[in-house]
Amino acid sequence: MPTASSSADLGLVPPPPRGGPLVGLPPQQHPSPPSPLRALGVLARFRWAMLPGPVQVLGLLVGVIALSLEVLLVVGAHRLRSDPGTLTSVTSLTSAGFSAQTLVATLPLTFAAFLLTVTAAALGSGGGRETLPADQAVALPIGSSTDHLAALGWAPLTLAWVVPATALAASVSFAARHDVVAGEAVVVLWLLAVTAAAQLLAWLVESLRSTRHGPLAVRLVTAAVVLVVAVTFWQGHAHTVVRAVGGDLLAALVSAGDDGHWAVWSLGVAALAVVLLGAVRLGDRAAAAAARRAPRAQAALETRRHPLRPARTTEGALRRLDRAGVWRSVPLRRGLGLLALIPVVVAVTGRVQWGSLPLLPGFFGLGGALLFGVNALSLDAAGAWWRESLPVPPDVLLRVRTRVVLEVVLLPSVATLIVGGVRSGPPPGPTAVLAVLGCTLVVVARVLASVMRWSVTRPYAADLRRPRATPAPAGAMLLYSLRLTVHGVLYGTLFAALSAISAHWAWALPVTVGLSGLLVVPSVLSLRRTRRLWLDPVRRAAVVRTVGAV
Repeated sequence: MPTASSSADLGLVPPPPRGGPLVGLPPQQHPSPPSPLRALGVLARFRWAMLPGPVQVLGLLVGVIALSLEVLLVVGAHRLRSDPGTLTSVTSLTSAGFSAQTLVATLPLTFAAFLLTVTAAALGSGGGRETLPADQAVALPIGSSTDHLAALGWAPLTLAWVVPATALAASVSFAARHDVVAGEAVVVLWLLAVTAAAQLLAWLVESLRSTRHGPLAVRLVTAAVVLVVAVTFWQGHAHTVVRAVGGDLLAALVSAGDDGHWAVWSLGVAALAVVLLGAVRLGDRAAAAAARRAPRAQAALETRRHPLRPARTTEGALRRLDRAGVWRSVPLRRGLGLLALIPVVVAVTGRVQWGSLPLLPGFFGLGGALLFGVNALSLDAAGAWWRESLPVPPDVLLRVRTRVVLEVVLLPSVATLIVGGVRSGPPPGPTAVLAVLGCTLVVVARVLASVMRWSVTRPYAADLRRPRATPAPAGAMLLYSLRLTVHGVLYGTLFAALSAISAHWAWALPVTVGLSGLLVVPSVLSLRRTRRLWLDPVRRAAVVRTVGAV
């Protein structure tokens, strides 16, 4: 213990009187706690300063490009609607049955789709992504209000928010004939109100999960809601769900602003503003209530007895250990539950054409990769030190972890393709099946190679036991999702075009097999380079030190 004289021993600071303040400062010099907004700003600057310089530049560049693309998309959609010649040309090039009236008629469904997507993302994350881990936030003035505002601020930094929001803004811009600003104002308020309402619901559900019978109640209610929605869509009454969540009212509000009915538009905008403010205020209280409750789900998993089962080989024992780590993590188990619902959603929302099936692996395999694959070695957390001390070659440890990530990425993709293929009916020919299989192989290999390289070269300390934990910071997760989505869309479009132009399987088979093999080779080489990096003891020690610092 230190033996040097402190400032209190030297008489520099007078001791506080009995029953008085703990700090010997005049009352006017006592610092007041920062407001939630100010604390959020300090916290955001703190997280931004922790990023390396190149990452900051890349983040700013991606943000500017993304905003520019969204503006161009909104403006281009309105120009397309206002130009009859261009609209007729685009309509003739698209699939049969598409028209401007068709897209305008689906506007209520687009509003409802954003609500369902954002709500599912908020519920799956347990109230929103955490700004700082709980053990790091102890020494900082971060209360439940700041945590709630941070969850609202980080919500748009996800692909599940950006893609539906962009589609909604472009659809409204296309539907507006005269006044685009009025329609986009409704869109902005709707995006903010839905995000705040989804966070409010997520905090309430998280509080309910912390009660004794809360987890069972949440599962029963979720199953009942999914069953009702599935039956409604299956019976062809999707408009009932859309009307229940206010899709028709919002489409009518956009039309009122476009037609100059300002009284109706103003009343609707005011109602959306009231909903937004009320959801933010009530979400603050719900977040405070959730923060006062003990994490029952995490405690139940950590205190449950898990008897050891024998394994035939060392690699089998390690694989079973990694699978158990995935299943016993609260956020990963909830994420796997959401991924299990994806085939159900595909089955009940409508029939997918065989020409669109190659696009599915890029989207649904992305969900499995973002659970923990982008920082796969963080699954061990502090146990990474113990795992590294095992008398097992390091390449075996990496190979086992790679296989577990492959399973998590491959299962939702294959399940969705099977359900989508059944709903699509008989394939038009062998070329369509070959294109789907080839695209799945290429996309899964590319995703696996990318996430394992990031796991070794860019590790993060992440405790994946807490319900709101993420394997990487919000900005990094968004960049990862964008990069993986670009790969999935490019490969899916390539194989979809190959399926469309391949008329005979006799030459489609060698072309598809050759193209798949050619595109898989870079992924295999990337996995081999990742293995060489992992075998470097200095690199491996840095990774273990990073992921184990939790």
